[in-house]
Amino acid sequence: MPVVDANVWVSHFIKEDKFHEKCRNWFEKTLESNEDILFPSVALAEVAAAITRVTKDQKMALSAVSTMLSGLYSVIPVDETP
Repeated sequence: MPVVDANVWVSHFIKEDKFHEKCRNWFEKTLESNEDILFPSVALAEVAAAITRVTKDQKMALSAVSTMLSGLYSVIPVDETP
């Protein structure tokens, strides 16, 4: 189960990003293989902030977060437990 960091999500959502195609293809292949994709809960805020900062498009940022929470992916809660 891969754990996907915010920078990969941002590249996936921003078409102008130089890694967009690689990230998009990886997501498609991983989903097709029925492999779970996980991400830390803090990535939601990181992705929204980065997309808004780069594109100045809050609707795009909200859409990205909605996609992340669509049920296709699993959120890992971040806590202080070692």
